Amino acid sequence: MDLSLEKGAVSTSPSPSKKRDFMTWKRVQWIAVFLLSLSYLWIWTNDREIKESGKACEQPSPASLPSNLSRFTDAPWFAVDAAKRLAGAVKIPTMSFDDMGPIDEDPRWAPFTDMHAYLRATFPLVHATLNLTVVGGYSLVYTWPGLNTDLKPLMLTGHLDVVPALTALDRWTYPPFSGTFDDEWIYGRGAGDSKNNVIGILTAVEHLISSSWKPRRTIILAFGQDEEISGPRGANNIGKHLEERHGKYGIGMIVDEGGMNLESAYGAEFALPGIAEKGYLNAQIEVDMLGGHSSVPPQHTSIGILSKIVTAIEDSPVFQPHLETSSPIWGYLSCVAQHDGVASKKPNMKKIANKFAQMSVGNRYLLQTSKAATIFNAGIKVFYLSSRRREVSDPPFIGNITVDWTDPHEPSPISPFNISAPAWLIFSRAVQAAFGNTGAAASKNIYRWSPTRAGTKLNIHTVDEKIKIKTHVEGVKFYTELILQSDALSHVQMD
Repeated sequence: MDLSLEKGAVSTSPSPSKKRDFMTWKRVQWIAVFLLSLSYLWIWTNDREIKESGKACEQPSPASLPSNLSRFTDAPWFAVDAAKRLAGAVKIPTMSFDDMGPIDEDPRWAPFTDMHAYLRATFPLVHATLNLTVVGGYSLVYTWPGLNTDLKPLMLTGHLDVVPALTALDRWTYPPFSGTFDDEWIYGRGAGDSKNNVIGILTAVEHLISSSWKPRRTIILAFGQDEEISGPRGANNIGKHLEERHGKYGIGMIVDEGGMNLESAYGAEFALPGIAEKGYLNAQIEVDMLGGHSSVPPQHTSIGILSKIVTAIEDSPVFQPHLETSSPIWGYLSCVAQHDGVASKKPNMKKIANKFAQMSVGNRYLLQTSKAATIFNAGIKVFYLSSRRREVSDPPFIGNITVDWTDPHEPSPISPFNISAPAWLIFSRAVQAAFGNTGAAASKNIYRWSPTRAGTKLNIHTVDEKIKIKTHVEGVKFYTELILQSDALSHVQMD
């Protein structure tokens, strides 16, 4: 019986007697504490320190204004045109599943061939001008060579796959792959995660090519095929391909999907890109016991023991909100405080962290480690006590508890977030030009941000996924400005 958790490992054995049962629960509690402590230690020792960001809310000055080359998004016909392009991509059910087989054997990959054909037909200039490499079977890497090959490239990314939409279909306003849109929204799986990014990027590039614009800095577009299952064929192979061509840290700046929205607070707008990613650790716990008939069960079954372990882990308060001045969240809070006029010279970090965490679950896990049971495999037949077909410990023990961790992922480096860093300056100028002046937007330069306003991209990974047409249009404008701003600062090398 397996249980996957985001934590650590140990091995022990429960016992049958009443006294030893008590010791078993002590062991269960110890296992839970061990897992949590191990995770805390692992995350602590692998965490990244960052330098102080400097003056909070520092903005490029003078503020960047929209380029004439991005004003095409303001044309009265453009919104419907953009909605049709995105809706066409949504219609193609490029679902990825955890158990996807080889690309030449698993028929579930077939829609990705249709997606490639759709992109070729919809963006003919991109495919005639940029160099296209297909990696991992269905992942796409486009390269638009710049006039100055000494400059590190700008890379824009998204993913072609979507999470499955095969259940609760009666609860959808429109079928998930109908590609329906009205005067305000585009509906369907992938409309907001992240075919809007893919189509937005390609629309921006198609327009710039049609305008006879040529980049001085090389531009790379990379779209993976299996981001929703952690990218074993897509992101992994794209990374290897780019390192072979450009070397380690050979990309000057990467803007990927993710982050938070453009949000309004205290009379200002705040662009909130993700500038780092938390690490994680998966653990698998197995409880092995002899089987038998449910009419004569032992005092504690394997399912009961495993449930105790899960409960102990869930109930443990070991992880608490934590905030330091080097945290990107502190940069955001400091910026908000400036606009609110309540900044303090001696802030109570613990109090601030707890208050911020209490505002929402999302806020909480920006400041603390999460823990969750995600997969539970147990009995297979009524009246039959769950067991594993393997040897268990000899009497007086009744079974084994084994915990094993696999595939740990370290936290990513934290990208620069002050305007003395060229990549952050380019990003900030693009946000200004596309959305107007903002507060702080809380490679070595990786920024994860989908250009959307709060409340305009809804129901990601669930029923009735949708995005506002206006939001998608603003996204096209942002990607256009990002490319232009990167080129305007082509005299600056991004490390």
